[in-house]
Amino acid sequence: MKQKITILTIISLLAIGTLSVIEYYLVKTSYDYKVQEFRKDIQRKTGQITADYSYTDSLFSQIDTLYGDLRRRYNRKEIGKEKILELIHNNELQKVLTPHLKKEFANTFEGLSIDFVFTIDQFVVFSPENQIGDTILNNKKSDIKNKILGTLNTLDNTFKARTNTGKVTGNGLKDYFTLHSLFISVRNWEIIVLRQMSLILIAAISSILTVIFIFIYTIRSLIKQKKLTDIQTDFINNITHEFKTPLATLGLATATLKQQSKEISPLFKNTLNTIDRQNNRLQKLLDQIMENSLVGESIELCREEVMDKQYFNNLISDFKLSVKEKDVNIKFHQNRQPTSIYIDRFHFTTALLNILENAVKYGSDTIDIYIETALNNQDYTITIKDNGPGISKNKQHLVFDKFYRASERNIHNVKGLGLGLYYTKLIVEAHNGAIDLESEENNGVMLKIIIPRQ
Repeated sequence: MKQKITILTIISLLAIGTLSVIEYYLVKTSYDYKVQEFRKDIQRKTGQITADYSYTDSLFSQIDTLYGDLRRRYNRKEIGKEKILELIHNNELQKVLTPHLKKEFANTFEGLSIDFVFTIDQFVVFSPENQIGDTILNNKKSDIKNKILGTLNTLDNTFKARTNTGKVTGNGLKDYFTLHSLFISVRNWEIIVLRQMSLILIAAISSILTVIFIFIYTIRSLIKQKKLTDIQTDFINNITHEFKTPLATLGLATATLKQQSKEISPLFKNTLNTIDRQNNRLQKLLDQIMENSLVGESIELCREEVMDKQYFNNLISDFKLSVKEKDVNIKFHQNRQPTSIYIDRFHFTTALLNILENAVKYGSDTIDIYIETALNNQDYTITIKDNGPGISKNKQHLVFDKFYRASERNIHNVKGLGLGLYYTKLIVEAHNGAIDLESEENNGVMLKIIIPRQ
C-alpha cells in the first residue's frame, strides 16, 4: 500500500507539473497575443493622431520646411553635416508640436499615461545640379540622440508605433529623403494587459489550485485509509493469535481424553471426536484468515479430484448437523450424472459453507435452501438459492467487500466479521472461476458459482 501511494504521488506530481507547464505555455501565449493586440490598438490610434488631424498635419509640414531650408544651406556650403543634425535635434518646432501631440494622446488614450518620441533615422539631400544624393544620416537602428520631438529621453521600455518615409521633390527634381520613427511608452502597460486577461489568469490559477487540492485530499484519504486498514489487520491478527492458545490447549485436552478411549462410552467417544474435528477445523479457519484473507489476496490451492455427488451429500449432511436452532430444509438437484471436479477440498468447502451459513444467519425460523449443479462444456456451475429477506439493489455491490456486513437501520442484527463472502469470492477466483449474485428484497438471494471442471 505504501509503495502504491508513493507511485501515485510521483505520477500525480508529474501530472501536475505537466499541467502547470501546459497552462504556463497557454497563459504566456495568451499574454503575448494580448500584448500584440494592445500595441496594434496603440498603433492604430496613433496613426489617426498623426495623420487624420489637419492641424497636426500643418504642424508636421513645418518640419518639412525645416528640412528644405537645411538642405539649401548645406548645398550652399553654409553648414555641415554635424550642424544639420544639431539643428534638427534642437529645432524650435518641438516646443509647439510636443505639447500639441501630448494633448492629442491624452484625449485619444483616455485613462492611459502615454509618452512618445520622434526620431529621424535617415536624411539624404540631393544636389540640384547633378541629383547626386549626399547622406547626412543613415542609422539602421533608431537613436535617442536623433530625437526631433517628444517627451521621452530614452528608448528603453518603448515600442515602435509607426515608421514614416518622406520623399520631397521640387520642380521635378529630388530635394531630400527622410525616414522617421515614432516610439510609444505606456506607463504600467504590463498591468493593463494583465487586467485585460484577468479571467484567463483566474481560470488558470483556479484550475491548478483545484488539482493540487484534489491531489492533497486524495493522498491524505489514501494515507488515512491505509492507517485504518493497518489497524483492522493488526486487530484481526491479534484476535486470531489469541484464539490460537485456547484452541491448542483444547486440542491437547482432547488428545489426552482420546488416550483413555478404552475406558469411555461410545457416546462420549463420538462427542470427543466431534469436538476434535471441529477444533481442527476452527484452527484451519484461523490459519486461513491470518495467512490469506488479511495478509493478501493470493491463495495457494491444493487441488484434488472429487466426485461431485458424494461431495455435496457429505457437505449438506455435515451442515445440517451443525444447525440446531433453526429448521433448515436443503434440496439438492444435479442436472447430469455424477462427475468429478478438480478443487481444493478444504477451501472450497469453507466457501460453500459460508454461503449456507449466511442463508441461516439472515433467514427466518424456517429456511429453505435449493442447491443445483450443472455441467456446461468444461464449466461447472453451482447455484444456491434461499428464501431469506434478500438484499437491496444499492447494497448488492458491497456484499463481497472485506469486513462488510449487512445491516438494517445501522444496527447489525447478526454477529460476524464480514469476511465470509469476501473469502468465498477469493476462493472462487483462485479456482479461475466467477461468482455472481442476484437478489430482490423479500425474495431471497441466489448465488451462482462457475468454475472450470478441471
